Amino acid sequence: MPSPPVRVLTWNVFHCRDGGADPDRGHVHLARKLTGPVAAVLRRAAADVVLLQEVPPAALPALARGAGLTAGWSVLTAPWLGPVALRGWLGARDPDLWRSHEGQANALLLGPRVRPVPGSARRVRLSPMPAIVRAARRRGLAADEAFRWAREARAAVVARVVLPGGTEATVASLHMQNSRHPWQSVQEAEALAAALAGVAGPLIVGGDLNVPPGHPALAPLTAVGLGDPSADPRMGIDRVLVRGLEVVAPARRWHPEERMVPLRRAPTPGAEGGAGREGRDVRVLVSDHDPVEAVVRVPSG
Repeated sequence: MPSPPVRVLTWNVFHCRDGGADPDRGHVHLARKLTGPVAAVLRRAAADVVLLQEVPPAALPALARGAGLTAGWSVLTAPWLGPVALRGWLGARDPDLWRSHEGQANALLLGPRVRPVPGSARRVRLSPMPAIVRAARRRGLAADEAFRWAREARAAVVARVVLPGGTEATVASLHMQNSRHPWQSVQEAEALAAALAGVAGPLIVGGDLNVPPGHPALAPLTAVGLGDPSADPRMGIDRVLVRGLEVVAPARRWHPEERMVPLRRAPTPGAEGGAGREGRDVRVLVSDHDPVEAVVRVPSG
């Protein structure tokens, strides 16, 4: 009897902000956090394994609750300066001003059919400081670019889970640097590959790789057996990679309309107590990335 299918989704949620206004496509920009709408999109996706990037750390509990996801882990990436709670408060007050400076996390959330393996979560630093210093010296990287690379603190969250049917698998969520030099992306991919090299059994890796299909940074991941189960010609920098799993539905990138949500714009007060503009229904495009999803299962026998 074949094992149950497992739906995997990866999504860069853009700090729970919208992707900007586009009058031609009928959506507007709202200068406010959209944690509830992001959670609603995740709930609608009904995925078993959810790999998120650019998550506001302070919003993670509410995001998981609203999406109906039961367990998870996260790793803080950048920036490090200031308490998480303070940066989260500032980011919620003015998300357009603070943007990524509020801090961000990569997260791994699970649906009710998937169980976490306690104590299995770990943080894998993709760009540790000693490696940055060595690479910068060897390749003559300019000081400002070395600083930019170092302050991002890219990391993956890796953990073991029990899939429906009882098979253990390793899952990882990552967000690689938007590098100016291809070798930087290769070095970060090599760091993840090294951390996964000794892992046995099925493997699911997803995230914002910040490299297009065919980029040399994919080679280290291919070397540990990861393949790209996609037949979607629209596939970009967000990807789901798997090893040791049968592909039930190839990875596909959502169309932007699938992350469009209706919202009520707040009323605008009038000058000196006069009549203002009433609240009205609008549509916003949640995030500036399309989710990517795939359906896999443990092979029979």
